[in-house]
Amino acid sequence: MKKKLFMSFIAVLLVFSFVSFAAAQENDPMEGVQVYQGDFQWVPSGLPWAMFIPHYDIQPAGGWWTGLVLHNMASGANQSTMYICDNDGWVYATKETAYTGFQKLGWMMTLQMTGGMGTGWMVIESQLPLLGFVNFGQNTSTGTSVTTLGPFYSN
Repeated sequence: MKKKLFMSFIAVLLVFSFVSFAAAQENDPMEGVQVYQGDFQWVPSGLPWAMFIPHYDIQPAGGWWTGLVLHNMASGANQSTMYICDNDGWVYATKETAYTGFQKLGWMMTLQMTGGMGTGWMVIESQLPLLGFVNFGQNTSTGTSVTTLGPFYSN
């Protein structure tokens, strides 16, 4: 019985979160961005919550794109720092973001936002818990393929 209740809760959360992906407020992708060009590797900063996004892919020549939505799970204001890393963990850019209670923000990621790095991974550290989804896909002559990854939770 507990397992069924837990699975129902997870299903409702997933549906709510996926529907929320489309309703996220788009934020200026360059607001709060600092570019470092791989000057240092990511290490935890001390903020209590962290979420790992295992992959992003932005390669305009190949038609690859990535969209990101972060949802503040707290009723109060929240602050996060996104570390955009290459595949070896070198930080190419950071992005500071402020959220109001339960606010959802979305970005279509750009090469300018990632410090020019076309593929890699991200970690988002925050004061309070976040929920995240990633859409990535490829535009081709036969159409667009889209894959949704998530939900990702701050731990």
